[in-house]
Amino acid sequence: MKKAITQLLVRKIPSFDELIEDLKQKKIEVNFQKQKTGRINGIMFRYKGLSMKGSAIDRSFSYGRLAKELSQNAKRNQEQDHDKRRES
Repeated sequence: MKKAITQLLVRKIPSFDELIEDLKQKKIEVNFQKQKTGRINGIMFRYKGLSMKGSAIDRSFSYGRLAKELSQNAKRNQEQDHDKRRES
């Protein structure tokens, strides 16, 4: 699981939707842990019957850290797209 998630993060994917879809293709399920208020406070990955918290796989795979990295990726991608359009 760690290798598959790391490969996607190296590709600088910009959203949880894309992360979930790409992991689904690798037969890895993603589930979010929610509080009673509906606020997400954790992430779980499941592969071949084994479920693990993101932070148990790697500290950088906790929900908070993934959310921060995906947000930064989205911002970088947006800036790169903007720069490419200005160059054209």
